[in-house]
Amino acid sequence: MRIVAAALLSASHTLKLQDSNGKASTFFWKRGEWFNISEEIAYNINGVSNSHMKKFHVFSNGSLLIRNIAITDEGSYHCRIVSDHTECHGSVTVYLKASTSNSLPYIDRCSPNKGCTIYEELSSTIFLTCKANQVTSDMSLKWFKDSTEITDIAAKGEDKNAMNETIISSTIKIKYGEPQFLTCQASSMKMETAFAHVQLQSEPVHGTSTGIIVFTVVLGVTCAILLGFLLYTFVKQNRDKKTKPDSERPDGETTLFLNEETGPIKEDVDKLKKEISAEQKRTQELRDELSAERAKRLKDEEHKEKLVKVLSAERAKRSMEEKIKEELKETLQKTETDLRVCVFLKRKIYILHCVQRN
Repeated sequence: MRIVAAALLSASHTLKLQDSNGKASTFFWKRGEWFNISEEIAYNINGVSNSHMKKFHVFSNGSLLIRNIAITDEGSYHCRIVSDHTECHGSVTVYLKASTSNSLPYIDRCSPNKGCTIYEELSSTIFLTCKANQVTSDMSLKWFKDSTEITDIAAKGEDKNAMNETIISSTIKIKYGEPQFLTCQASSMKMETAFAHVQLQSEPVHGTSTGIIVFTVVLGVTCAILLGFLLYTFVKQNRDKKTKPDSERPDGETTLFLNEETGPIKEDVDKLKKEISAEQKRTQELRDELSAERAKRLKDEEHKEKLVKVLSAERAKRSMEEKIKEELKETLQKTETDLRVCVFLKRKIYILHCVQRN
């Protein structure tokens, strides 16, 4: 038995089942990490399908249909096949990747999925709401003024649309005092980042010539395009830095990644720099100690060589002395023998002389 996943993920998704014997009549589908502790979601017995949730349906050939597929449908699926002569089961894991076409953010006072220019009176209070379909559970919305994140959010919320899809929203409160370029960002780990833009401008004065109005509009659009391009370049560079492998970085380069939610924390950076400086100082001290130890060892080796030479000379001297002593000993022994012979001869001569005299 083999389970294969369909190539396309759309509103519905089918997990096709291929049974080698083709005689199975009962199919049970379960969902969970492990087969034995997973939850049964649907089954088909003798061609009759039944399911515990409406979004699942089991065909007579054992294939499982998942309707209105969502990110929560990711995970492992297990199928148990029961036939007249055997029983077996198999598993398949479903992975989903969200499409940005269904989750593009939009600003309530602009057309959906498009940027716009809003004209306001000076010192007026403005509420702007950004919305997007929450296609992933970790999807979030952020507001930026130029390239600086706006952390003072007036309200956040969730709602359901007519298709029972979750809509998330983020509202900011602005007191208009000068032209501003605002950006709403929708981001998630499982989708590409998407943006919506709005340009705030002062209301045109009645009676102004058409040329000035056109010039103002063109200038605003140009600034919006330029700022959008700068923001895109800034985000792309940060993304490239995060994904750049260590092997491609120059030697000695240190890159710090700070939390996007809180921004740079100067105290932590200063503390880290001090720790790095102390570590470098300690490393230099260790290097100096190692050099001194090497010099000491070299000096000890030279001293050992001198001692070896002295000992060798001393041994040669002792050997020569022993040899001389042996030669002296032999000479003394020979001299002693000669003396004894001489004494003996003298005694013999004396005795002979006495005999002759008598």
